[in-house]
Amino acid sequence: MAGKQHNFLTMNPIRLSQRPLALFLACLMALSSFSCYSRYKMQSSRLPKIKSIKGLEFVLLDTSAPITNVWLLSKTNFEQDALSARLDRASEAFGLRIASINTNGDRKASKDLVLIYINPNVAMSLADTLTTKLDYKDITKIEVFEPDAGKVVGSILIGLGGCAALSLVVLAIACNCPHVYAEAPDGARPLEGSLYSGAVYPNLERSDYLPLEHLQPIGNQYKIWLVNQEAQRQHTNLAALEVLDHLPGLQPVFDKYGTLHTLQIPQAPFEATNISGKNVLDEVLAQDLKTFLGDLDNPSADAVEKLTLSFKKPPGVQKAKLLLRAKTDQWVDYIYHEFQNALGQYADEVNRKYRRKSAAENQTWIEDQKLPIAVWLETSPGHWKKADHFALAGGSAFRDDVLSLDLSEVKGEVVHLRLEFGFHFWEIDRAALDFSENQSVLQTTLRPISVQNHHGQDVTSSLMDDDELYYDQPNMGDEASLQFEVPPLLPGHERSLILRAKGYYEVLHQNAPGRPSIFKLNAWKRENALPRLSEERWQRAKGMSIQ
Repeated sequence: MAGKQHNFLTMNPIRLSQRPLALFLACLMALSSFSCYSRYKMQSSRLPKIKSIKGLEFVLLDTSAPITNVWLLSKTNFEQDALSARLDRASEAFGLRIASINTNGDRKASKDLVLIYINPNVAMSLADTLTTKLDYKDITKIEVFEPDAGKVVGSILIGLGGCAALSLVVLAIACNCPHVYAEAPDGARPLEGSLYSGAVYPNLERSDYLPLEHLQPIGNQYKIWLVNQEAQRQHTNLAALEVLDHLPGLQPVFDKYGTLHTLQIPQAPFEATNISGKNVLDEVLAQDLKTFLGDLDNPSADAVEKLTLSFKKPPGVQKAKLLLRAKTDQWVDYIYHEFQNALGQYADEVNRKYRRKSAAENQTWIEDQKLPIAVWLETSPGHWKKADHFALAGGSAFRDDVLSLDLSEVKGEVVHLRLEFGFHFWEIDRAALDFSENQSVLQTTLRPISVQNHHGQDVTSSLMDDDELYYDQPNMGDEASLQFEVPPLLPGHERSLILRAKGYYEVLHQNAPGRPSIFKLNAWKRENALPRLSEERWQRAKGMSIQ
């Protein structure tokens, strides 16, 4: 995390993992679009200092238990990579009050709170009272309330495990739908990721396949949680646990079509360059904290990122599997908010229009706006053919995804691939190409033996089949626990677990005042409108300063 020190104006594409508070600057730019927010200034050489805002009260919450594990912070000091403070455990009643902040009156009464959510594994080690230092990399998000009018207008989400990010709570959109947590034997709930990102209308409902990297049996059961942490209405149709027993050394992964692949010897690229031709191989070579975020000096008029990868191809090979470990950047949430804001009072009507469109029409718009990662294959020198695309992955956690590629038209001993997506829409941790044949895997599909919502009601039937029954989570904080019976493991085999789920969600937002011009309405229909908006807003963020 320490890494290089950068001036904010010259840093690599939002290299926020090295500057964990720098995105506060971009947040001020976002909040400046609301009349109730003030616009602060500082010299570009200084980091914003949150504690300089008088009257704020800092609260630390366990991400997995935000009611029972809550601490009040005092003597807080923000450093480059960590904060230090005295912690005093708060009562469960206080935690319940925080979790129940819903009405305008509640928000006004809580206007001075800053809610800092910490990794459950770190929270477990904290005593009731202590003075300690907390690394920013262990903070999952920070929520703030507007201090002038007492109106919640947004939150700074600082996901410091590799990238800081910005999102507006009341306008969160395409990336963070139902969050999935695994329950560990010690009671911790590590985050696994989120489901069916981008399925914002009923006709975009889709299946998703989320690798569960942390799930362990508790006795003879697996237990996971579906949690609504966004301003969304979430509707899950089906949830099943795919238990995959395989020989050691294999990694089973489903693609977006539901086809199971095995990865045996993923080959790293020997060359990787961004759109400017800069060598970025170190950023996609391995699963680590070095990630590819794009090119801040992107020369493309359409603001499209291009990552070109080169792999050595074994003789006679006709197909391969492209492995990508990535997540959608939460900057997309802010850009989509800006898009909705530009629609003004017509936003609801525009959304109703898109709900009436066919799934194919909506998917075409999504791809035209470069929200997924398009995969292009060079079949001959200078000739590129679109092979497929990776669906939106959510911004809560990195996840592995795979696509099958037909290499029959590729001549020579090198495979050249190009990944394209909108300006700062994705964060890529690793890319690899696997040329091995798929191996046999014992696949057991488990239906939940029990599903209980946060009211303690049994809703198991709503997630058993792909039918007309849905488990609905209309409010932030709605959650359900799912339990599955653990089958015996084959001797000499290893086990991988993947959650298969299907559903969609609806984004809740408040319309901005005013009427947009017809020109602006038509502009959003054009290809690459969101990438261009993303780059323009980032350039605006760069130009802001606070003091």
